Amino acid sequence: MSVNSKLDASVVIASYNSGDVLLWCLEKLADQSHPYEQFEVVVVLDGSTDGSKTALDKLSTPFALKVIEQENTGKPAAINRGILSAAGEYLIFIDADILVNRDFVANHLAWHDRGDVVTGPIPLAEKESPTSFLTDGVKEWADDHFAEMSSLAGPIAATQMYGGNFSVRLEDYKRVGGYREELRRSDDYNLGKKFIDAGLKIVFCPDAIGAQVYDKTIPGWCHDFYVDGRCNTLMVQQFPEIKRDVRLGHYYPASVTKHILRRLIVYRTPLGDLVVGVAQFVLERMRRMGSRSKFLAACNGVIGDALYFRGVYEVLGDRQAFLDFVGEDSDAADAE
Repeated sequence: MSVNSKLDASVVIASYNSGDVLLWCLEKLADQSHPYEQFEVVVVLDGSTDGSKTALDKLSTPFALKVIEQENTGKPAAINRGILSAAGEYLIFIDADILVNRDFVANHLAWHDRGDVVTGPIPLAEKESPTSFLTDGVKEWADDHFAEMSSLAGPIAATQMYGGNFSVRLEDYKRVGGYREELRRSDDYNLGKKFIDAGLKIVFCPDAIGAQVYDKTIPGWCHDFYVDGRCNTLMVQQFPEIKRDVRLGHYYPASVTKHILRRLIVYRTPLGDLVVGVAQFVLERMRRMGSRSKFLAACNGVIGDALYFRGVYEVLGDRQAFLDFVGEDSDAADAE
């Protein structure tokens, strides 16, 4: 890539109360092989109240650092706000909990000779993440995703692109309209679909590594699943053809346990709310103790599944509409 007066890249990071992990993220960006005068970092503090602004004001970096503050409106809105200040030809997106390798920026830029959108792996940052059944699950998912993407024969699907590690030309991001801001989650899938529909080619660069520091609580993890359900519903209403690629398109088949818990939790029955409350309390205690029990992981997954479909139901607002949307036969369901 030729060096000119325009920056090669703007690394854009949305952060909400990310604490020290945001500083770790910036430390890794301060150890890049790509010339520091050729890229900048734009951090958008999305309503952070943890002292991030003060810490960033004191930080000295070898690259130009822009810090923007806004009220908490979610990551998609924060990213779109950051883009307004970006001066790079390419945008490189990472989450605030991502620790990149030394050739991260260089690899992203080099791979744009192969595609319009470059996405990279997001393995678990094992040394920086607490040990538990929850992080074991994240590691397994990340390893499986890397294997899947590395051996992919056909084109990359929208639901295989993750917002924690990808890059695109600034003009292409603007052309597709950027993130859909009401999607607090599923925003990356939605953006990937817009890239594909615009004729942009998505490629996977295995060497642009952004390891994720995962330190989420069980209530936080469950809330993510609930919001996923809400946002997946909005996304599928916009792009019905993507339904089979997300959990929403796989309501059936379901285990007996899932079937029972969905009925209790989706419709917010008192017993269902009690089950969720007790499960979150017990699972969080065990997570903090560092338990790596596969049984607890399975229990967590079942609760998360039911909360996901609660999110779907609450967007639709009607039991029959919900049953129709997930593809369940309502007469058979009522007979059970």
